[in-house]
Amino acid sequence: MFNKKNVGVAVYIIIISLFILSCMSLKTDKSIVKNNNELIVEKEYDIGAKNFVYLFKTVQPEIDCTGLDCVGMISSTASGLVFSSYRNVIFVLTAAHFCNSDEEFSMFYNEKIIGVASEKHRELHILKMNKEKDICMLFGLKEKDESYKNIKLAKELIVGEEVYSVAAPSSIGGPGIRLIFTGKLGGCDEEICMTTMPASFGSSGAGIYNSNHELITIIMAVPEDFKNVILSPSNKDIEKFIQDINNLVDIYSY
Repeated sequence: MFNKKNVGVAVYIIIISLFILSCMSLKTDKSIVKNNNELIVEKEYDIGAKNFVYLFKTVQPEIDCTGLDCVGMISSTASGLVFSSYRNVIFVLTAAHFCNSDEEFSMFYNEKIIGVASEKHRELHILKMNKEKDICMLFGLKEKDESYKNIKLAKELIVGEEVYSVAAPSSIGGPGIRLIFTGKLGGCDEEICMTTMPASFGSSGAGIYNSNHELITIIMAVPEDFKNVILSPSNKDIEKFIQDINNLVDIYSY
């Protein structure tokens, strides 16, 4: 049985290993490139925009191959957010259906999750995943010049309150660009939250924030015939998921 100290040590060892391996070249989505310009965002969307993470998976055959078959290809994309950061590590919250891999598929293909935060690419690894609630926490290296605000969870939910999200629907996005969507909270119960806001594939995992930049939930799905209603894990499920992680690994620096 793991305790908090043992899990923390294990994560630290992986982070050090990633730091050593970060000197190696990595094939990534060429449409997302490094941009050294500072991102300037309206204050009402500032935290959500600066903590936004564009996520994609690359796949490469496990067997010996030659030519084009060996080139890593992007298999899926999603959205996420830097939930917290500490020293040289970031913790990225997203949807579990993006993190999840098919076991049979994994036998033949090597799959990597790449996150683009602050216009910088890095490989991310699964820390914890709840498939039933569709919530996933990833972690990866944080560079010295990166700065993020730790996200607080919303304690008060008001039906009809203004909310916003930063996402990459249909894989649309790029350096210096943040697609910001606004809507209203439809309400939450024990099982689900609903929001009136447009979304599509690629939006999954994006944070839904209130006007105080507190996280209410994340985008999970939309009805097939009406893509302006977002279905999400309940606020209580998000809170429990975060608490369960924090009982094992300190994901906050305070």
